[in-house]
Amino acid sequence: MKRYFHALLYGLGTLLAGYAIFIVASIVCHWFYEALIDWFPTLFKDYSPVLNSDKYFFASLVEKMLASVLSIALAAILVTRHDNGRDEYIIQKTEGFYRINEVIPMYYKRYALPDLVASLIATVLISALIIPAQLAEFSEVSKFSNLVGSFKSFHIGIFYEKWGFAAAALFVFAVSYAFKLLAGLFGLKKWRAAWLTYN
Repeated sequence: MKRYFHALLYGLGTLLAGYAIFIVASIVCHWFYEALIDWFPTLFKDYSPVLNSDKYFFASLVEKMLASVLSIALAAILVTRHDNGRDEYIIQKTEGFYRINEVIPMYYKRYALPDLVASLIATVLISALIIPAQLAEFSEVSKFSNLVGSFKSFHIGIFYEKWGFAAAALFVFAVSYAFKLLAGLFGLKKWRAAWLTYN
């Protein structure tokens, strides 16, 4: 039961970290798209927000969605690598001498289900914030209304705004869980390296 609680805490930490990372990731994705325009001008166009508004906003949307997925991935890897409980469990069982492919079954047997539950709860919680923000209507403009307006289309909110609540929630859950599982591989490499380096 303890590992479920820890998985939930780290799942929520991953969610919060993703929002912070998104600020940087969105800038990087924009820079990368501009670089692609310079490198492959026949494939990637520099659309005008006035003359080609539809294509411009579509390209901007793709940038933000890619940045959001990248943020979820990086947050999962970052948080999992620093999960001390998993680190200690793996080292206790192996003393740091293991091949990744040999310890993967043991790792997933212990943490796949807790991560699934944590990803599900995190998705429900963020949906409980985003969906009301999407549905909210304000008669007057205020700091609060501006905050809600910014939040509902920021990071994960992009998918809810463009795809609808059910599809977006399913996507966010699937991506969060998939990257949380994948992050275990990065964690196993980091924990082994750290243990063998300092012991």
